[in-house]
Amino acid sequence: ALAAHLAALRWTAKRDARVVELERARASAADDDDARAMDVTIAWRCRACSSEDARLERRVRAWMATRGWDAEATTTVTAPGYVPLGSIDAVTKETLDWGRKDRTDEERVAAFADAGVATCLKAVDEETTREIREATERFVERVERRFEESFGDIVYGRDRFAFREIGSRGGERFDALVDLELEEWATLRALARDDAPWRAIVDALMPNGWNVHVSVVYSRPGAKNQEWHADGRHLDVECDVRTGCGHAPPYGVCVFMPLIDLSRETGFTQFFMRSHKTSKLIGFGDASSILRLSFDGILDAGQSVAYDYRLLHRGMANDSLANRPVLQFLYTAPAYRETKNYGTRSLWSSQ
Repeated sequence: ALAAHLAALRWTAKRDARVVELERARASAADDDDARAMDVTIAWRCRACSSEDARLERRVRAWMATRGWDAEATTTVTAPGYVPLGSIDAVTKETLDWGRKDRTDEERVAAFADAGVATCLKAVDEETTREIREATERFVERVERRFEESFGDIVYGRDRFAFREIGSRGGERFDALVDLELEEWATLRALARDDAPWRAIVDALMPNGWNVHVSVVYSRPGAKNQEWHADGRHLDVECDVRTGCGHAPPYGVCVFMPLIDLSRETGFTQFFMRSHKTSKLIGFGDASSILRLSFDGILDAGQSVAYDYRLLHRGMANDSLANRPVLQFLYTAPAYRETKNYGTRSLWSSQ
């Protein structure tokens, strides 16, 4: 009956919920037929997150309740490939700092290849940060005014959209590309190409040269937690499932630099360390905390965090009363072209 009930539910084909094993057993020899226990194993293909577990459990419990039965459910996750394990030692922005004096350059590169993320605690100076923040505020105002005047059919902050210059990243979260060749971005252009404290990271990881694009990623008050995701696809060899080694070096390194001090209230970016090694971990982001591989990128204004473009991450909720502006510097191999994260229609096409 339970198998028939599950089959009748409106699952998608990919989820493939089915009873794979059912065993009836009496609690004791004295029990009669009405006091039997039933162990049921249900296969359920899903993303590894608590909401998916709860969804299946609710449906099974509801079915049991219609028969006056009690149900206990335990969820076991079987990963499809390499499963990284973290250390019991706490991971902090200090332990991930590229500028640590106790490492050689080779050890820094090796540490990044393993973790997929590094911080740069040497901050951009306050005057430069302030100048760029003010330019960013003017830019955001101009973008939002453009939507209000020319795209009234789009509810900004609710509807999903993708233009050549800007894309929505979930409710109240946006990613807007800047044109570094414009004079208004001269200070940002110099920072991205020449003056950035994180240049040593990028040069060490991409010794054959790079291109850079910059965008403003900002979350307005009320933005919720994002789903775990990777911005970059796996384009080359992935790691050995037994050792976690052998994955291709990065073709892209992304740097986040907040323009305000981040906190639990403003939100931040959370990273799943070592998840850049294989595409098989996509969908298992919620396992990062269980595996002790979650890093909370709570940084001061002007500090930065660099990560492999294939690394799983998510933006956290903004529970403050102000925007959370972050600069995103995407350094890529010269031959790489970004086609995934933006649209083809120009926001300014009629101007």
